[in-house]
Amino acid sequence: MSGVVLDASKATVPGAQVTITGPIGNLSQTTNDQGSFLFSTLIPGFYSIKVQKAGFKIASVAATEVLINKTTSIEVVLETGEVTQNR
Repeated sequence: MSGVVLDASKATVPGAQVTITGPIGNLSQTTNDQGSFLFSTLIPGFYSIKVQKAGFKIASVAATEVLINKTTSIEVVLETGEVTQNR
């Protein structure tokens, strides 16, 4: 599963924490300088994604499907706000 984290103006957001939850449990990583992330070698199934960074509201994406031999790509847009606010 790969993706990019953007702000409301479509600028990339480096340093955001991305956590996925699915059949393998929880995995977390931080977006790179281009706002991208990549979770490789996931087992097929449905994953939920949570993205957070200070100064932005937490963004959640539910039920993203990962298939065999296919990279699932997502785009997450963070809204400005306090990190304690849920979307």
